[in-house]
Amino acid sequence: MIDLVETAQVVKDDWYDILYRHYEKLGYTEQQRHLAKNLLCEFGMTYYDYLRKLYPNDEWTLVVKSLIDDEAHRFRGEHYAQFLLKEQQYDYLLAYCQDYPNSIRNFAPYLKDAYPKEVRTLFETLINQEADKASDRKAYRRVCKTINDMQKICGYNETLPIIEKLEREYYRRPAFLDELSRVKI
Repeated sequence: MIDLVETAQVVKDDWYDILYRHYEKLGYTEQQRHLAKNLLCEFGMTYYDYLRKLYPNDEWTLVVKSLIDDEAHRFRGEHYAQFLLKEQQYDYLLAYCQDYPNSIRNFAPYLKDAYPKEVRTLFETLINQEADKASDRKAYRRVCKTINDMQKICGYNETLPIIEKLEREYYRRPAFLDELSRVKI
């Protein structure tokens, strides 16, 4: 059976692509720019190159600033974060990760050098959130995976106090303690 949502998305993408090419053939650069901005926000980085080609280098910084300031709320999902990463806007990317701590998993490698303390804090926040919600072995493993991810980025010495804190806090959860004992050192 055909997935109607997926089919509708393909038709919508095709329609926008046709419209974009139509504007291109007619020389409607402003309409192309407007559509490309919308497509970038809606569908992500696939449309970044379309938009980038429509602006000369001296105008591009203003476009980036307007996308960050005025249109950040229009981006869907992690498209905004991907845009910030592509443009190397790490201070805004850090702010995004602070709003959405789970995103630190994807963006820590890019932020760790410039913001080591903040990355550590975000991981610790995420680990504590996950531990608070964890109630079965599968969830405990997820917490331990986050600890392993943090170890790769921040190092063992940064995760040891967190592990010890979790062991003290959740001493009545033997399955959690078992999983914590398996964290790679």
